[in-house]
Amino acid sequence: MSQKQAQLLASAIGGGGLPSVIGADNTLLTSTGAVAQWETLSSLIDAVFGSTRGMMLRRGASAWEAFAKGTQYQALTGGATDPTWAAIDVSQASAITGTLGIGNGGTGQTTANPAFNALAPTTTRGDLIRRGASVNERVALGATGTILGSDGTDPIWRTLTAILDAVIGSSQGTIIKRGASSWEALAKGTSTYVLTAGASDISWAAPASSGQPIPTSSSYAVGSLVFMYYSSVTAVTNGSTAGGGNLEPAVGTAAADILAGSAATQSGTWLNVSGQTQDNNGTYRYGYWVRTV
Repeated sequence: MSQKQAQLLASAIGGGGLPSVIGADNTLLTSTGAVAQWETLSSLIDAVFGSTRGMMLRRGASAWEAFAKGTQYQALTGGATDPTWAAIDVSQASAITGTLGIGNGGTGQTTANPAFNALAPTTTRGDLIRRGASVNERVALGATGTILGSDGTDPIWRTLTAILDAVIGSSQGTIIKRGASSWEALAKGTSTYVLTAGASDISWAAPASSGQPIPTSSSYAVGSLVFMYYSSVTAVTNGSTAGGGNLEPAVGTAAADILAGSAATQSGTWLNVSGQTQDNNGTYRYGYWVRTV
């Protein structure tokens, strides 16, 4: 001990500035400004920096300093010059490292497609994902020609026939037509009825002899096959030709079956392809004709 140190120690003892006994283990001799005393390190830090719970110490620009606890869920991050409380910026590559596995809420992958594949239930090309009763699940590719439809609970692969049966109906002979607002079923008509176009729709109806018209104009195209009444002579056989002016469209072999307004209205040249059918008066005047010119 130097002479000056001895003098200072003697002065302190003589003035009562030093405690008379040694402090407890791990205590420090500190000064209150008036006397020296033994204190724990915690008491010393409380006295110098404060005693707020969660406070931390860091080395500032010129001395050690206290900084308060961050808000809930913030993390202690390295700022540009000092550690600071902040939300983790995951866009910064240096903020995180490693790959989070599926068991911890990640994917175990580092790029988009492998990450999606790690979570997806699909296993085979063409697979789809649907929401099942409680989890997302795999739907295998349907058979060739099937269509993805709905059974009211899940999307499923179905044949076109199965879809039409479910939506339109499965009765044999049913046809589909466009209604006023949607496609709809039209049941098979009565035997011998024909499908007839009305003003705005189509329907099954009795043939023309019961009052429903069929074409009678002179606009039959070349190649048309029409059942006709031959009004000129009876000597007609298969292969005979005639002018359209002598032919009248008909739907039967009675005088009442000749279509109204059809007399002498046909154009062109016609070829008889059936010979003549005897009418109810015993005259052979009905047959099938094809327009050739």
